[in-house]
Amino acid sequence: MEIPGIQGSLEEIARDKCRKAAIAVNGTVLTEDSALEFRALKGLPGPYMGEGGFAFDPIFEVEGQTYAEMSFAYKNTVSERFKALEKLQDWLRNTA
Repeated sequence: MEIPGIQGSLEEIARDKCRKAAIAVNGTVLTEDSALEFRALKGLPGPYMGEGGFAFDPIFEVEGQTYAEMSFAYKNTVSERFKALEKLQDWLRNTA
């Protein structure tokens, strides 16, 4: 489920996302969100590279290529978020 994000502190963003998700499903939720705080260039990131992906994909680079420039399949082989989600899914399958 996609929950619209807000601008604010990390804590404000996390609370808002959890509240909106819990209302949407009328129950308990586990949400995931990424945050990146810039303390340079007056809070603005550098140049964006690539058209694909979402969020910060045009900014983060692995081996000379941004996540936005990678195919979805390749990105999942190098993405720490994807690896963490696989571990969570495995843990849930084996503990439930």
